[in-house]
Amino acid sequence: MSTVIVENMTQGKSLTMNGHDVLHLKSTVTEISDLVYNQAGGIQFYPNPMKEFSVMEFVMPKEGNANVELFDISGRKLTQTQNYLNQGRHSCRITGVGKGMFVLKVTAGNYLYSGKLISDKESGGIVVITYQNTIPVKDNLANTKSANSEILMQYNTGDVLKFTATSGEKKSVKVEVISQSKNIEISFYKCSDKDDRNYATVKIGSQVWMAENLAYLPAVSPSSAGSFTDPYYYVYGYQGTNVVAARQNTNYTTYGVLYNWPAAKAACPPGWHLPTDAEWTALENYLIANGFNYDSTTTGDKIAKSLAATTHWEEVPQIGVIGYNLSLNNKSGFSALPGGYRNTNPKNFSYIGYHGHWWSSTEYSTYYAWYPVLSYYYSYFGQFYDNKDYGFSVRCVRD
Repeated sequence: MSTVIVENMTQGKSLTMNGHDVLHLKSTVTEISDLVYNQAGGIQFYPNPMKEFSVMEFVMPKEGNANVELFDISGRKLTQTQNYLNQGRHSCRITGVGKGMFVLKVTAGNYLYSGKLISDKESGGIVVITYQNTIPVKDNLANTKSANSEILMQYNTGDVLKFTATSGEKKSVKVEVISQSKNIEISFYKCSDKDDRNYATVKIGSQVWMAENLAYLPAVSPSSAGSFTDPYYYVYGYQGTNVVAARQNTNYTTYGVLYNWPAAKAACPPGWHLPTDAEWTALENYLIANGFNYDSTTTGDKIAKSLAATTHWEEVPQIGVIGYNLSLNNKSGFSALPGGYRNTNPKNFSYIGYHGHWWSSTEYSTYYAWYPVLSYYYSYFGQFYDNKDYGFSVRCVRD
């Protein structure tokens, strides 16, 4: 793994780790303790203790923005500076610090370093951090990159954590409620569509699903055009035929593409397929049996919140439905979004933010096919059938 984004979905907070880092969950995290200690290179001061000044050195594994902050022992920030720096070892000069102990924190991309500085100067002045120079040290950067860091995150018992791990072009999602020390194991699966767009995946039971809507778009049509038999592709709200323009639509970026049934049947990446109605039912049954109902029971269908993403859904004050307290959603990691649909009568786009529909490959009749639906005011995972010329979202499942 190269990076892992950790989201506390209950609190709405997130951080980014390197794949080899250790996540330390604490019930209370102060500004001073909320730091990462990287043993390779890290921060070095000289002299330390300081009197008139001290020089601080740190390593940038790759070029980017570096934010340098100085705190006193109570956690009060005294000063900060930000610079765009090249790869290499960098030095800054610190002046104006009075007597006491201080913590200096450097944030540089996915790397965070901290170090303690002691000052023996009786009285301080205006605290200033002045950037000095860069010393290229490419041969030493591998040690820094492979070092273990401890990442601290505030955590309350029962909070839901979502881990989105990246390995090369592959992304995988896992959701956990942590009650004891454990290793998080994440498997990666290649999921790349015919446009070479890569998708995050999530394993739920024995099935591996795309964790985001399919966005393969070889052509695009306005909502006024459609067919039962020929493939049609839509981007919600876009009424043209230019693929480049359609891809610039924010609804494409967020929700992906809406497909009629013939298009959906052929759209999934190699090694993946449009799920059958039975495969959607298997997902439903697994989640119910394993306590993913909103009230943690294992009978009855109340899994909508566990499937739905924590954002973009219309909110509603009704306990147990998707739109009630969005931070409680997505315990499965499926991250379902309310992408709306392309209607047939009238031929328009409807209900974005309110409903999400996904095709199955199972026909009901010549003109109809089965599909599951999630709604902001449902607590259950509904499965229905409708016209094949509707435009619905697509989630693919691994062969």
